[in-house]
Amino acid sequence: AALMNRMAVRHGPNVLVSDFAACNAYEAGLAHAQNLPSRCTTLIMNGENDTMTPPKAARSLAAAIAHAKLVLLPDCGHALMVEQPDAVLVAIRQHLGAALASQT
Repeated sequence: AALMNRMAVRHGPNVLVSDFAACNAYEAGLAHAQNLPSRCTTLIMNGENDTMTPPKAARSLAAAIAHAKLVLLPDCGHALMVEQPDAVLVAIRQHLGAALASQT
């Protein structure tokens, strides 16, 4: 709530509506994802209970990116770092560790 209030003070009371409209209007995400170089290591994290970005959408994005890894966090919605901070940290550490190991 504090973050939303701060954003409204900085950007006006309709900032959230504008943000949702921009996200809804963006249609080139999968096409851009498919153009990522295969050497790019990609981690996609999503909450299993996320209603704003459903797991089905995360799966589609992961499928569009060569060598992407998808992590679905259980008992988690859209606010991954708030709801499951330890699981997010573990997933990032594991992903970076694997990426660094593959470089040697």
